[in-house]
Amino acid sequence: LLSYLPKRRHASAARRGVAVRGGLLEFTASIARNTASLASLDGDAKAERVALIDSDVAEAEALVRRMDLEARSMQNPAAKDPMSAKLREYKTELARLKRDAATAAKAASSARSDRAQLLAGAELDDMHAPTSHSQRER
Repeated sequence: LLSYLPKRRHASAARRGVAVRGGLLEFTASIARNTASLASLDGDAKAERVALIDSDVAEAEALVRRMDLEARSMQNPAAKDPMSAKLREYKTELARLKRDAATAAKAASSARSDRAQLLAGAELDDMHAPTSHSQRER
C-alpha cells in the first residue's frame, strides 16, 4: 500500500500503510494541539504557530491526496472499498481541522488588528490633543 513511502527491504505493504496512517494521525494531532494553543500566545509566537499549522495542514493534505491516488489506482474492490471509506473519514477530519485552524487564526488576526486600531486611535488623539507646550504659548 502507498508506494510513495520509502521502501524497506522487508517492509510489507500493510506496514507501510500503518506508517502512513500514523503519519497522518501525527499531523492531525499536531494541528489540533497547535490550534488549541493559539489563544494563549501573543505576537510573533502566535504568527509562528499559525505558520506551523498551515505547514502541517499542507503536509496532511498532500498525504491524503497521495493516498487517494493510490486508492483510485487499486483494481481489487475488496481492497479499494475499505480504503476509500477510510479516506473519506480522513478528508472529513482534515476539513474540520482546517476549518478550526482558520477560525482560530482569524480570531488571532482579528484581535491583533483590533489592538492596532485602538493604538492608532490613541496616537491620533495624542497628536491632536493640546500639549503642555502649546498651552504655555496661549
